[in-house]
Amino acid sequence: YDNVWDLDYILRPKKYFAVVRNPYSRVVSLFQSNHQDKVHLRNFRITKNYFNGWIQRVLKNPSLVGLKYENATFCQYPFFYDDTVSSPKQMIDHVVQFEYLVEDFNSLALQYGLNMSIPETRINSGSHERKLHHNVTIHDLDNETIHMLNTLCSKDFDLGRGYAKMNVTVLRNKNQNTVLRNKNHNASRLVTKQEMINNLVSETLSAYRKRLGPSE
Repeated sequence: YDNVWDLDYILRPKKYFAVVRNPYSRVVSLFQSNHQDKVHLRNFRITKNYFNGWIQRVLKNPSLVGLKYENATFCQYPFFYDDTVSSPKQMIDHVVQFEYLVEDFNSLALQYGLNMSIPETRINSGSHERKLHHNVTIHDLDNETIHMLNTLCSKDFDLGRGYAKMNVTVLRNKNQNTVLRNKNHNASRLVTKQEMINNLVSETLSAYRKRLGPSE
């Protein structure tokens, strides 16, 4: 928070902290908050394809959720570090982790002698609209979405205590097969399903003729 209109505030020494969240649960939360108040979606069945398609579009185009400033990104790292310089510079003094929000913030408040704390008991459990999408979790993220997050927001996983990246082995194998097929395509044309059938029929007929012997 910066109050650029208050000169006393501007001149006063300050310490900054920022909250980081697991990249996967963060996109799920974004999806839920974006859809919870949409009346026309209340009777709409949220499918896995719709869920992942929406997230992928937002990752490619953050302006879809209102991030319309220059070089807008959904990733968190740019809000913690300035990597436009030769050596990335941390722009905040403390990283608070969402998953340890109470512990981290209260410890920070104690460190600076602030008479404030976050209660351990959750106050707001969410609205009934949010509960309409309670079945959407990080386990519904498909390989393509996971791969996009792991790639586009790779540095997010190193913030705070760090986060483990989800496995995308299946996707990698799929990509490797695609590359292999493309290389084969340059050397010789790929065999289509129909050609495989034709070859099988031809081989079967050839074997049948051999069993019959030479025709008179």
